[in-house]
Amino acid sequence: MSDFVLFCRSRDILIDSEPPVGVWRSFPTSDKPHKKNGRVKFMGDHGFAINWATMTHPDLWQRDKDAPPLDPAQLARIAKQQAESAAKRIAGNKEAARKAAAILGICQVGEHPYLTAKGFPEASGNVYAHRSGARLLVVPMRRGAHLVGLQFIDESGNKKFLEDQASRGAELVIDNKGVDVLCEGYATGLSIQAALQAARIRYRIHCCFSAFNITVIGQALREEKRRVIVVADNDPQHAGENAAQQVADAYWISKTVGNDFNDDHRARGLFAMSQDLKMILMKR
Repeated sequence: MSDFVLFCRSRDILIDSEPPVGVWRSFPTSDKPHKKNGRVKFMGDHGFAINWATMTHPDLWQRDKDAPPLDPAQLARIAKQQAESAAKRIAGNKEAARKAAAILGICQVGEHPYLTAKGFPEASGNVYAHRSGARLLVVPMRRGAHLVGLQFIDESGNKKFLEDQASRGAELVIDNKGVDVLCEGYATGLSIQAALQAARIRYRIHCCFSAFNITVIGQALREEKRRVIVVADNDPQHAGENAAQQVADAYWISKTVGNDFNDDHRARGLFAMSQDLKMILMKR
């Protein structure tokens, strides 16, 4: 068993052999063997691994300095695979962005059962009539002004992304020219918006879609010398809180394991949530 495979397995990623060079591959994990929460990328002399259930960013593996060096033929093969992988990834990103624009273009604006279930029965969103008959809520994902992909949410709340889209650093921004507040999910963003409106506080809410993206986007905002507030999910693996601790000047997290801000909004009411955010924003 190679050092890279052992490295991945030490992070509870169930992998038995080195994957193709230069390609991100998904694998099951020990804690969730029926899902593919593990992602790895092997680059020959180095690689990356992340277990989404327990980690917020990939760990780096590097080949042992004492290991036998790769011969010129192996190096040439790896370089070729890396170039082919990069070209394929770029082409896939472009095609996903094209599909995203096409799907958004035929969406109807209207109510959706997911929004009703999350406490926003009168809210409207982009609704896509899939050929299967499903009515999907469509959430656009952008890097800056550029549409790069979509999140689809079905009537039961199940979520998925477009295949091959560039999700790293992608977000939905709900902008009222105010404080930067980062969160994971769309419904959480809507609850934050409602709470800040009730408190009469301006906002710039970044729905980041994952704890990992919170760290990516939060770090970019900090480089711009902006104050960063994170509203973290209280997931059992602590990924949300770990992300918040990495990038936030101050952060909110539910006292209930398994809850996010939207869960608390529905359980505790709008006034309580607006006061929570007021307290967080007062912290320095």
